[in-house]
Amino acid sequence: MNIQTNQLSIKLKIKNRRNFNLQSHLHEMCDYSKEYEHDIVEVQEVKRINGGNYEIIISVTRDLDCLGELLDRSVLSRNRHNRRAEGENDSPYI
Repeated sequence: MNIQTNQLSIKLKIKNRRNFNLQSHLHEMCDYSKEYEHDIVEVQEVKRINGGNYEIIISVTRDLDCLGELLDRSVLSRNRHNRRAEGENDSPYI
């Protein structure tokens, strides 16, 4: 096995706390962080900073010998747009 691990730091600024669902946004960030079908994405840490803002640390583990298919980012973007069009969270973050 040829394993590669990367960490991402994402700063999340909340515009509208009333419509904010942290769990939903963490799930979306993990989905978007996957580049290949077999990537394993985990939230390592969520820090609350400056009141309602967050810093999220995400870990992406990839087996370079068994990547799977490259994921299509346009599908993820379309799904995100469709959820918003149906009224699910009106982009409460930047």
